[in-house]
Amino acid sequence: MEVDTNHLDSGPLYLFAIAWTDSRLSTFPVASFDVAADEKRRGLGVPCLNLAGTRLTMRAKSEALDLHGGELVFWMQSRDHYIGKAVNYAFTKSPIDPRLMQGEFRNVCIELTDSLDDWTCLGTNKSDQRLIYGCSPNQTQFREALTNVIYNLGFIVRYDKSADGSVPVTQAPTGALLISDIKISAQFADEESCDSLRAARW
Repeated sequence: MEVDTNHLDSGPLYLFAIAWTDSRLSTFPVASFDVAADEKRRGLGVPCLNLAGTRLTMRAKSEALDLHGGELVFWMQSRDHYIGKAVNYAFTKSPIDPRLMQGEFRNVCIELTDSLDDWTCLGTNKSDQRLIYGCSPNQTQFREALTNVIYNLGFIVRYDKSADGSVPVTQAPTGALLISDIKISAQFADEESCDSLRAARW
């Protein structure tokens, strides 16, 4: 696993699992996410996804997964049509702790909000001359990108920049995270809370 150099402005990150929201890619395997670095891009078969106010639930088990100081978070890539660039955001409000699911499948439940305060823009790499990545400048434009996710989504392991603003040297995550079930669905007022779902054993 290699560091993703496209977004060094926000700190090092590693792509952990990826799904492509491309309507042209209709073949989709049993596994819900591609393996990072897999050259065969497999799509969800939909033109876009609305992630605003949704709930992500999954069953996962850690097999000696060591993040080496990073955090495992949900991530999406969409497009901000106002700035004309791809925008990448990580839901840093609710990082996933693999230690809680070491050795056995456990429930993971994350309530994805549409508040810009709960997401971290991954920015770009100032040395990248393509200038294709950016950040939505306000809540309105961010929400539009979140409600029309047209590129991809998944999980990343990210690291903060050093206190002096420099990009630290990091060790890539080791081990594995097995995912048996994953679902993104709308949230309803009468649904069981995420806290209850995390505590339940299926």
